[in-house]
Amino acid sequence: MFAGIIAVRTGRLAEAQMLLQVRQDAPELLADVAFAGNLAGGLIELALAEDRLLDGRLQVAEGLDWLKDADDIRFTARVLRLAVTVEADIAAIAHARRDEAGERIARELGVARAERLRELMAGTDDASPVFAEARGNLALAEAEVTRLLDSPDPAAWSAAADWFLQPRRPYELAWSRYREAEALLAVRASRAAAAAATGEALALAKDIGAAPLVDTIARFARMARLEVASTPGHEVPVAPGPESASGSRDEPDDPFGLTVREREVLTLLVAGETNRRIAETLFISESTASVHVSNIIGKLGVSNRVEAAAAAVRSGLAE
Repeated sequence: MFAGIIAVRTGRLAEAQMLLQVRQDAPELLADVAFAGNLAGGLIELALAEDRLLDGRLQVAEGLDWLKDADDIRFTARVLRLAVTVEADIAAIAHARRDEAGERIARELGVARAERLRELMAGTDDASPVFAEARGNLALAEAEVTRLLDSPDPAAWSAAADWFLQPRRPYELAWSRYREAEALLAVRASRAAAAAATGEALALAKDIGAAPLVDTIARFARMARLEVASTPGHEVPVAPGPESASGSRDEPDDPFGLTVREREVLTLLVAGETNRRIAETLFISESTASVHVSNIIGKLGVSNRVEAAAAAVRSGLAE
């Protein structure tokens, strides 16, 4: 089972299918809290990696049912934290589709999952190492809520990262630093701080072989035009930008209000990639890629993807 979780995080999704087989072949082992909790977490992470978000929502409900009588809150905390991540992703896609009902449902469910986690942790001893892992998951859930509600907060991600410094948990730390950098740019904070957080995230992800996360962070750095220090064996090409009077690089003007993900899709669209190829490159489903392309066309006020590419080049959003 742990091999399956590692396979998810390292991008070996074919091998990670073993988690589905474990669930099918060993239902009697679900009475063991550690087994049920780890399996639920692994299945949710697999659903997220494969962009099966509604499956992820269902797996959250199933995992919570497995753990409903558990005394050990560590595993329930992890499932609830992942639940907020699932709903944040669903809300983002619903927003891109202008699906107000879907976005509202995702936000309400995500907030409810976070509130349940807060209640679970209420009254526990902050200083006790017994609850340290659960508190790390609570901090991550609080940070994910800011993404769920489209209210970027770098401090929330920084606080989450602090929980994974000692004992060191590089995957969660890398994720927190990457999202911290994203939030820093969203609130127009220091680009140097964003670059530093991105560089740390990239180095951590590379060190543990988390290939999908490495690719995600590297694409983010390129799209945001961040000067990120490379690590040996992994150069991060950063698109050149104009120098400002202070010597720092300015972000290209974006009068269209594109999200970071839409900027990534737009770059591939300008390169002439199909929706299928965009999906493969960004590790998303083809239908999600199609939604992003449609959203970009709407925001740019054009009629088709060819006109969108031309508008992006004219505006300096792509080359």
